[in-house]
Parts: sequence; C-alpha cells; structure tokens
Amino acid sequence: MVRTFLFVAGATALDFLNTEAVVNGEPADFLADEDDLQRWLAESGLASGTIKKSWLREAKALRAELRRIFFRLAAGDRLRPSDLAALNATLRSATNHLEIQLRDGKPALQTMSERATPPFLIARAAAEFLSTADLSLVRQCEGQGCILFFYDTTRSHTRRWCSMAGCGNRAKAAAHYQRTRQ
Repeated sequence: MVRTFLFVAGATALDFLNTEAVVNGEPADFLADEDDLQRWLAESGLASGTIKKSWLREAKALRAELRRIFFRLAAGDRLRPSDLAALNATLRSATNHLEIQLRDGKPALQTMSERATPPFLIARAAAEFLSTADLSLVRQCEGQGCILFFYDTTRSHTRRWCSMAGCGNRAKAAAHYQRTRQ
C-alpha cells in the first residue's frame, strides 16, 4: 500500500518526524520499508537513490531521537547536550569537506558530504533547522490524538493544528456541534 506523506510542518526535519502519525485512532508508520524511505527522501527533496536496509533502521532510530527533541521544544523546555548526542553521532557518520561554489554568480561556502547516508541527510536537515530556526515556534498539533509537529510561521504565531483540512476542521466541527447541542 502506497501512503501519501504529510508535508505540512513547514520544515523538512519536522516533516520527517511526521512520518509517524495517528490514523483513525491507530498509530501508523509511513516508513514501512526501504521503498517508503526512498520515496520520502525523493519527495522531500533530500535525496534519491537506492536505500539499504540498515539505513531504514538508522532513520527510524533518528526519528525517535528527533521526537524526543521536538517534544521538549514544543513543551517550551530548553535542550540539553544529552538531547543532541544521537543527532551529533549521526552527523559524524559522513566525511565532509568544504568547497566554494558559485550561487547566482557569487561565491558561497558549501559543506560537501561523502558517504552521506539518508540518516545523515535527515540529521543535517534537523541540525540546520535547530541551529537557524526560532525554536519557540515549534508546536505539536492540538488535534485530539494527533502526534504531528509543525513550525508556526503564521504572522500571529497562533497556529494550533497540523493542517486546517485535517485536525483544524475536526476541531471546529466538534466545537460547532457542542454549541448547537446547548
């Protein structure tokens, strides 16, 4: 069964985290096999190519670590060095070198990675997000039973749901139902 991935979070690292969700009240893992991981990587724009079995296991372990990190952030807690240990270990797994490339005719410093496995690419996206984003805007969806995360880039920073079409619509319909029952 081919599942549709949810790209509603506003950040690649959070979209990867959202490959685990609750569907019809049951936990669902959209990364059932290597093909799913390969498809997610391609759809996210991180990479394309063949996936090894060990990469799926490593990616899922990284996802669990990222979930702990983003739970802390969504709760308003500060990160501790121990929260980043697994992420840093994955980042150390590739051999890197610096290279200057031209972007729009201007020199730009780029980190080039050799042996960049899919878990490394995901970890790099997470590290870039964690080091550049306003982490106070990481939120967990308020939808009943929803476990998805998102980055709140709304002007008022009052986004409450992973998507209006899903959890937002259900919450508004439930609130309307409660008002009309009274």
